Amino acid sequence: ADDGLRVTVFQFPAQFSHCSPSVDEISSALRIPAKALNLNNGPIVSVSTSRHKLIVPIKSNHILDQLDPNFEELWFLCDRYETSGFYPFTQLEQGASGKYSARQFPRRAGYNEDPATGVAAGALGAYLAKYHSQVNGWQEFGVLQGYAMGRPSRLTVGAYTEDEQITRSYVSGKAVLDGDSRSL
Repeated sequence: ADDGLRVTVFQFPAQFSHCSPSVDEISSALRIPAKALNLNNGPIVSVSTSRHKLIVPIKSNHILDQLDPNFEELWFLCDRYETSGFYPFTQLEQGASGKYSARQFPRRAGYNEDPATGVAAGALGAYLAKYHSQVNGWQEFGVLQGYAMGRPSRLTVGAYTEDEQITRSYVSGKAVLDGDSRSL
């Protein structure tokens, strides 16, 4: 049976911002204590392989699933730091090709959360290649998103590193029709 079509989108070389919100600003916008952040897993930084997304390491999947952001504050920080959304994540499995769980809170998109975001997952892949693997060549990571909102997605992201620069990236996943196809 046909259970979807695999789609792969190649993205641009990674860009890392030099200006990011403070721990206190992030904690306030996400309504979590600072100790819920996992800065041992990497910094809070805005990364782009297409559009900038603020990558925020969280200590556990339980904390990630329970996030209930202050959206006005989150959007203010997005404007202030020139990023198109927050992408908090946590590591589920160790290793260079580990699995991660993430949530995407876009800036004023008409909805507060996105169940699958290739742009954000691609940025996370570049982040992971830089701060977790630090090896030359292709690195691949699994990203789960949308679980907290009951609309699960699984994305695969890859980043190519050469001379400590992420020069290529991609995001891939199966596209599955969701809902009533007669409305398309």
